[in-house]
Amino acid sequence: MAVIEPDEALGNGMRGWLLAWECACLLSVAAAQGMPTAAVPASTVAATDYLAEAKRVVNAAAQPGAPWNGPRDGPRAQAGKHIAVVAKDLRNGGIVGVVDGVLEAAKAIDWGVKIFDSAGTPDLRLKMLANALASRPDGMILVGSDARALLPGLRPFAERNIPVVGWHVAAQAGPVPGTPLAMNVATDPIEVARVTALAAIVQSGGHAGVVIFTDSNFRIAQAKADEMATVVRECSGCTLLEMRDVPISRSQELMPATTRALLAQYGKRWTYALAVNDIYFDYAAPVLT
Repeated sequence: MAVIEPDEALGNGMRGWLLAWECACLLSVAAAQGMPTAAVPASTVAATDYLAEAKRVVNAAAQPGAPWNGPRDGPRAQAGKHIAVVAKDLRNGGIVGVVDGVLEAAKAIDWGVKIFDSAGTPDLRLKMLANALASRPDGMILVGSDARALLPGLRPFAERNIPVVGWHVAAQAGPVPGTPLAMNVATDPIEVARVTALAAIVQSGGHAGVVIFTDSNFRIAQAKADEMATVVRECSGCTLLEMRDVPISRSQELMPATTRALLAQYGKRWTYALAVNDIYFDYAAPVLT
């Protein structure tokens, strides 16, 4: 979860940019550490009670995780293994955190790691998978990319009996049917979206003017955006100004002009932006500074 505070001299009323990306948010941390998540306040609750309940949910999500209660032993690591990590975009803080964790674990068991960065570019994702395969790894970790969209690049790993696991590569945790992914480690994207929208509502005091950026080419992204929109609509003092569909692959090309157009259209009414991926703001922020 991140907040970008634009220059007040802009005079556009944009007090905060609140974004949710598929790799990191308050609930992602809480849920990953085993903390129970809370339900979104019902739309029938009075405005003051709604805001109070929203604060409770957001505060709960921000608390440190419960002590680890998972398994503490298992099979010994095999010696001398080498793995490939194919990352969607190393500019994404959540993805960087996962890669850092892999490197830390690999060091502890003396495994080699090669990292392949797709840099957020769709055309590079299959190429990076091919490069990873060419490195002849003993296993591969896919981080942040849609496994089903990359199926042509994943099949060769299965053909060579190379195990593949992933992080946030499908809508649900667990094995990904129809792909070589033996396991997808993920939080609940709907809960992530709910807490993200509630955080914007809390920060605004229940008066957020929201634009949501999404990419309808990805089912997970659109599901998140739809849930954020639902939560914003449930806040009686908030306004969902627009849900803007911008392909992530064209964010560099489209976001500067899109941001200018939205500022011109909504002016001071636009106070918060929610997004399914932080890369949008790499190209929107310069317009605001």
